[in-house]
Amino acid sequence: MITGESRCLAYNVTADDGQIWTVIYLIEHGRIRQVFTEQSNAAQSGDIYLARVVQNAPPISASFVDTEGGKCFLPGIYPVGTTLPVMIETLAYREKMAKVSTKLSVGSEWMVMTCGQAGVRCSQKLDGDQKSRLKALTEQEEIRELLQEKQLGILFRTKAGEADGELLKKNVRDLSEQIDNIRKRANIEVRLLRLYRTASAITQSLQKAKEAGGVWITESEELYQTAVSEAKQIGMDPEQVIRYQDTNITMAALHGLQGKLKNILSERVWLPSGAEIVITEAEAMCVIDVNSARVQTAKGAAREEVFLKLNLEAAAEIAEQIVARTISGTILIDFINMQKKESETILLSEMRALTKGMYPPIKVVDITKLGIMETTRQRLSGSLREKKELLNKTILL
Repeated sequence: MITGESRCLAYNVTADDGQIWTVIYLIEHGRIRQVFTEQSNAAQSGDIYLARVVQNAPPISASFVDTEGGKCFLPGIYPVGTTLPVMIETLAYREKMAKVSTKLSVGSEWMVMTCGQAGVRCSQKLDGDQKSRLKALTEQEEIRELLQEKQLGILFRTKAGEADGELLKKNVRDLSEQIDNIRKRANIEVRLLRLYRTASAITQSLQKAKEAGGVWITESEELYQTAVSEAKQIGMDPEQVIRYQDTNITMAALHGLQGKLKNILSERVWLPSGAEIVITEAEAMCVIDVNSARVQTAKGAAREEVFLKLNLEAAAEIAEQIVARTISGTILIDFINMQKKESETILLSEMRALTKGMYPPIKVVDITKLGIMETTRQRLSGSLREKKELLNKTILL
């Protein structure tokens, strides 16, 4: 069923350096929820390459490897000249090279299977009964022996909670076979090539549209043909993929993309209450300030109640902005100062609930004596701030 509440707008954009990028906006309920960006044929987090060790760094217990995607940092000491399959964990960023791991993962819409990291984990969004059912499935003799024999681990995604048991067991076998094929290929290949490509930006956005019953739209014939092909592969109705061809108004103008993009690129974000959030991103840190701005504040006990309400409103918006802007690293949030410890406890609990199940996960640490909420989030790719010029080009297409 196509609801129209969710839509993906897809573009091919040429950057200033001539590189072709795919940019896809996931829009739900009138705002951008997520942006998928991908450089044509470039390495992505989750890709698996055959690598060759070219240098050791004993002081930091690490090695450097060459891959088809460039030179990478690999924790641990491996003999120079060794070839082995590695998976990209974090992409190169400025002076930092990409980081890779020997723990290989492949995934589906129901689970992620990891070679070299045993154990069964579940999405935080699953309830207790769902987690128990999924873990019981992995204790069935056939599945348990397969996982133990091949030293495989599983992380069940949220969607697995409602999936049929036989379907999940087949998926376990299929992913196990996929890892076997990667290992075999790594043993016979002599070229340092990519052995496995994680789901593309197109596939990931199509999956979102499929789950929400929305539509995937593009003006590009090339993107349209690719999307139709990939939609069929994930069992999505091809009618949910639309080629936009109206010459009277651009796709960006029709969907008000300029205003929506401003909301996730501007330093200042206004809340419906009149309060304001100021988001300042630096290279390794993001500082977010919340202030009452246009809100008329009360006195006494009512003041505490008003400030808590504003902070809870800001927390919900901040969680949305972190995802939409792909903010990572250390994130410090300066909420409006409150006097009661109970108010801080409520705010902490709400922020943890809002960020539960976020990927990459965000860790809400605590509120300091100065009233700063400390959070951290693993960096997998660059923030949208670094791609601002690229995104602005989509408005002009």
